[in-house]
Amino acid sequence: MRLTPLLTAAVLLAAPLAATALPASAATCTAPKTSTQVEPRTVVVDSSGTTGFDVVVAVQHHGCAIGAVTALVTSPTKGSAVLELSAEAGNATTTYYFGGLDLSADQLEDGDAGTWTVKSRSVWAASAGDLDAKGAAAASSSTKVSVLADADLSADATSAALKKGKISKGKALAVKGTLSRARWEAGTSTGYAKQRVEVQFRTPKGTYKKVKNVTTKAGGAYSAAFKATKDGCYRVVFRGSRTVAPVTSAGECVDVR
Repeated sequence: MRLTPLLTAAVLLAAPLAATALPASAATCTAPKTSTQVEPRTVVVDSSGTTGFDVVVAVQHHGCAIGAVTALVTSPTKGSAVLELSAEAGNATTTYYFGGLDLSADQLEDGDAGTWTVKSRSVWAASAGDLDAKGAAAASSSTKVSVLADADLSADATSAALKKGKISKGKALAVKGTLSRARWEAGTSTGYAKQRVEVQFRTPKGTYKKVKNVTTKAGGAYSAAFKATKDGCYRVVFRGSRTVAPVTSAGECVDVR
């Protein structure tokens, strides 16, 4: 699925990088500057879906002729793709080049989860006739995009004393569930062990606050023990990791009598 470019000129022109040295023959052309951006900055891919991101390169041409503009996308496993970008917008000083990359779970390795590099290359010269000559130069800039595996997190407030959501004050109560992550190579999700999750609680009119941290075990299972003290709802939060997206469970509410 191609994503619609959403970047603004103000964002695109932030922190431009200088191009290579100006050819000696140039009269009005001074070294172009480029800026590379992606949208969105974080992409979450589930175990069987397809998503993607857009690449936009802003070239401040400074009177120079601009040739091919490309972007090299490299994953953590060193897999790569070269995108041919096309000019689709611009003004008197800057031209914007657009392209996109689709990411399908069945084409990804599990090791591809993490930080990807996007490096653009813009060929330029003093005149259009020099773009294919040895005197042509290239401007480049780069950025990062996070490609994360999707996650799922369940939470269940459970107790032998809990009947139809009601429990007596002081009775033992446990919040249990499983954290799982997408495995692209297998085309399914599996438990995500050795990860910290945060159990939160809120009163009927309050906001969620942390009450305990627990670590997931084999199969991604976790359990946190409490005593029922007042009405309210529990939920569990995983803050995410370098390779897996954050996720929050649905709330589980109890009526303490």
